[in-house]
Amino acid sequence: MEHLVIVFGILETGNLWKGHLGEAELFVKYDVFSDGSYKFIEHIKNTTKNEDEKHGNTEKMYKVKSLILDCDCMAACVLSPNFKKMAANSSIQPIVVKGCDNVEDFIKKIANNYTLISEKVMKRKNGARDVDIPVLL
Repeated sequence: MEHLVIVFGILETGNLWKGHLGEAELFVKYDVFSDGSYKFIEHIKNTTKNEDEKHGNTEKMYKVKSLILDCDCMAACVLSPNFKKMAANSSIQPIVVKGCDNVEDFIKKIANNYTLISEKVMKRKNGARDVDIPVLL
């Protein structure tokens, strides 16, 4: 793959969202390239954030996915029940990225693991549904 489209959460201040992806104020979309470089694509307002649904609600997962079109991978700082559901049933690869204090560290950690992530994404594009969710430390 030439590049991956990655989505993760941030606060309106631009700081990294460290909770579950579906509760982020904004989503950001980046292209991550095989040479380790990356490029910002867009901000997406999370219109599902304040909905009164219990944690891990499948309907909310589908609403979040509908906001984020054309992505290969969703990333967050914590594992959620919906990431487990996505791993089992979705063409989008979930990943967890630990130990990052800011957006730049977060996206760099993803870029540094491009080969692992792209292999998982390619398997998903070919129909595999591996329930193993990579955790980048």
